[in-house]
Amino acid sequence: MVRRFLNRCFHQRALSLNFAERGVGAGGRFAWGEFVREDRMIELHFRYSLGLVTYHVAGQYAPHESHLRELGVRDQCQYPGFSDDAVSPFRGLAHDLSFAEDFLSGLAEVLRRAAEKQAVETANLSKADIARHVGDVRQIEQMRERFREGKYREVVSLASRLKYPNRMTESQRRIVEIAREKSSYLRKIFRWGRQDR
Repeated sequence: MVRRFLNRCFHQRALSLNFAERGVGAGGRFAWGEFVREDRMIELHFRYSLGLVTYHVAGQYAPHESHLRELGVRDQCQYPGFSDDAVSPFRGLAHDLSFAEDFLSGLAEVLRRAAEKQAVETANLSKADIARHVGDVRQIEQMRERFREGKYREVVSLASRLKYPNRMTESQRRIVEIAREKSSYLRKIFRWGRQDR
């Protein structure tokens, strides 16, 4: 179902799908692939839901959020979303691609600027920071998985152990906010239930 949706979404842009890898890892089933046309590529990662989305052009790259922030439309974006429906994030991405005409059919100047900023930010990380950040990346991925499983207290716990919480994206911060709200609400319900006995 997701593959059909993706093909429909990207076919009109003359981008063809190349599955790079799929399998089962410690965190469950995963897949990643690329939609490619000439020097343009959109890289997608999937585990339970759409994860990392990265835009590439002629050796430069930027993640979805950085690209759309550089376009000035980040607050209008629908991806990433917070749905249990596996197809919903892809619909959000399709919506967001409507802002990316410069990448899809133009000179990709905005993406190149976003990629340059991303490269500077990455270069500013020391080797020790990178090693710690990689640990955070794994924890953030676990946070997303626990969130989808409805394990909100675990999401909050994982977030509290991040070494660089200020490096979380807006959507990752929102996941933690929602998890805090839901775990707080569930604790109240649990307390009320115990008082009724």
